[in-house]
Amino acid sequence: MRFWEKLQFLLGFSCPTQSETGESDRPGPTSEKRNARARKRATSKKPGELVRLSATSEIALSKALKALEPGQKGWISFDDAARLFSPNGEPPSEWDSEERRAFGEFAARIEHRSTPERNTAQQRIYFTRIRTLNL
Repeated sequence: MRFWEKLQFLLGFSCPTQSETGESDRPGPTSEKRNARARKRATSKKPGELVRLSATSEIALSKALKALEPGQKGWISFDDAARLFSPNGEPPSEWDSEERRAFGEFAARIEHRSTPERNTAQQRIYFTRIRTLNL
């Protein structure tokens, strides 16, 4: 019995059966599980990949910005930006300088470290995570 199995057995989490060879009869991870994990890693977000950010609330957008890799781009729609950052619900193309400044400050916060870029043709706001130097 391996250490982890012994510990689980002693704590009452599992009761593995023993075969004559001393190995547990529990099957290991199947090849399907391994393949699923490999596919998940292969489809994970890469620094150059464009990602739709969650904008259900400012907190959700903040978490999504923190999850971006340095150099990676994410986007939200104009509707999401208007709902989150404009008291009147105006689209970003109609924001005054104060609303644009507040939005830029949100993106530039130390935990977000991103630059916003408005694209009126696609009705999206793109955020690019700033690459930082490690000194």
